[in-house]
Amino acid sequence: MKRICQSWSAWLLAGTLSASGGIALGQTATPLPTVAPKIEYSTPVPTKSLKALTPTPTTPPLSLPGPPTGVSAVQGLAGSTKVMVRWTPPTTGLPILSYTVKRFTNLQNDSSTTVAGTVTSTTHACVAIGVPCGYAVSATNAAGSSKNSALVTVTLK
Repeated sequence: MKRICQSWSAWLLAGTLSASGGIALGQTATPLPTVAPKIEYSTPVPTKSLKALTPTPTTPPLSLPGPPTGVSAVQGLAGSTKVMVRWTPPTTGLPILSYTVKRFTNLQNDSSTTVAGTVTSTTHACVAIGVPCGYAVSATNAAGSSKNSALVTVTLK
């Protein structure tokens, strides 16, 4: 088979189709033109943006968490400066992302530790035996941090 024309719309083949489906040599055949399918739309195209048509969810705004409650501070072993601080999570402003445990010596916040929002206790070091240490805990969520819990004190022996 010999191609005579390079154009897609008018390829000429050296031969014609025979009854057996082959090409009979010495004749010229032109393929049938291709017809593009007609596309019809049954739904009108919206003129407003899809964002304007999407309903807005009614999620309540996130509020600050309440302060943790039930805070306790207990000396680990006699003669040790380690203190176990425990608390109960707040009931508002969930989910809690983290807690900050603050130590107060001489009424000054002199040390703090941050723990994950799933933790409700941590060990902290007090300054020295015989020196009172106060502890307060605050909770943090995506909206911010709570007020401090009530201050609890422990004097190590």
